[in-house]
Amino acid sequence: MAKLRYTTQEIIDALRKSKGFKSVAAKNLGCHRETIDNYLKRHPTIQTAYDEIREERNDIVESKIMKAIMDGNTAMIIFYAKCQMKDRGYIERNELEISTKDDKPLPIVIVSDEIDLTQL
Repeated sequence: MAKLRYTTQEIIDALRKSKGFKSVAAKNLGCHRETIDNYLKRHPTIQTAYDEIREERNDIVESKIMKAIMDGNTAMIIFYAKCQMKDRGYIERNELEISTKDDKPLPIVIVSDEIDLTQL
């Protein structure tokens, strides 16, 4: 049976143990994920800790990406270039993306399956 109330530290510890995955933290506490979401909304200290835990997780992922790049993993090199080097021209445009000469995007209004150019 789930507890009715958790301390701030219990929620933070559960989030830390789960590496910031709210559903895992909730399962470990024996509550619903919505409970974790409610605590995050009501307690800025929990939200701050959650944000820091997620940043740590992102740092781990980023370091794995960089290791793969250093090991010559072509897919990771391309992925990194597309995500982080757009200012150098490494960008993949989707078929609805239109831009000006100086690479500024133009708004597109979709009317059914057609592009309404009169709205530009």
